[in-house]
Amino acid sequence: MAMCTTPQEGLHLLSLPKEIVENILSYLSYEEISKKRLVSRQFNEICSSLLNTKFQKLQNAMLQKFQTIKSQMPRRESSRRKHPLARECDIVETLHMRLTLLQMAYGKHIERKHCCFFPGAVLDEILNILHYINSSENLGRAYKVTDELFDLSTMAMEYFKEKIEPTFPEINFFSSDLSSISSIIPFKASPPSQRSKALVSSIGKMSTRSSAESSNTKYTDLKRCMRGCATTVCRLRQEVRTSRAKIEAQQKRMVEYNNRLEQQERKLDENTKKFDALLQEFQKCRAELDLYKNKRCKRRLNAMPAGCGNYCTRAKVKKPDPDNCSNAK
Repeated sequence: MAMCTTPQEGLHLLSLPKEIVENILSYLSYEEISKKRLVSRQFNEICSSLLNTKFQKLQNAMLQKFQTIKSQMPRRESSRRKHPLARECDIVETLHMRLTLLQMAYGKHIERKHCCFFPGAVLDEILNILHYINSSENLGRAYKVTDELFDLSTMAMEYFKEKIEPTFPEINFFSSDLSSISSIIPFKASPPSQRSKALVSSIGKMSTRSSAESSNTKYTDLKRCMRGCATTVCRLRQEVRTSRAKIEAQQKRMVEYNNRLEQQERKLDENTKKFDALLQEFQKCRAELDLYKNKRCKRRLNAMPAGCGNYCTRAKVKKPDPDNCSNAK
């Protein structure tokens, strides 16, 4: 009876070794693991290590997979599109690019232990896409497969940049390098001497000088950029002015040409009217001339003797021209 344990002395989850707890949590999704960080500090450490290690492993795996697939693809772009690994290459390339963007956003803070890679839903989505690549034969388009991953990663990066990153301390790369150098330099275990104080003060002065120099260089670079932008703006303004002047001159020419065209059209209408009137008069004159010729021929026929008249009539039947009659006479 003395060996029996009371319920208060039962086994607790956190009393287990860290490896066993990590193995138990590995059966959960990474989104649930990121939520379990709120349980306690020990849970936060375990879940953070799981998320960070998985994030790093996926980065290395995607890089290796992308390099292997790219080595199997042909060099020509036209033949790449028809290759059977084309869609898989596009999907793996997008996964690699999204992971590199996430590394750029979270990596420096993860290294300094400011935070962990807390968006576990992104890791779950990447694992789902990898399972889809391995299980399906006919893969879909890259933008359709990675649409959900694109949305989740962009939301995670925007939220981190707007809400979480401003709360972290500023990262001073120069001071971190000096701290690593100072850790290498050996000092005695005696109480702090003047040498250490001088070294610390010199490190502070060097860091301030470096920050001031970096700010001055940034300021000069900005000045140069502003001057270059000002010159380009002035040049563009001059080009706009010259183009406006050319457009105005062309518009004036267009108005002049339109006026000339209208005048020519008016003259053409007047000339056509005059030509129609002249044509009508010419037709009238021709008709009058024909009548006059017929009347003259008739008069001559009436004035001729009978035999000549018969001859003229015969000639008229053969060839109806009044001038022949006058020739016959």
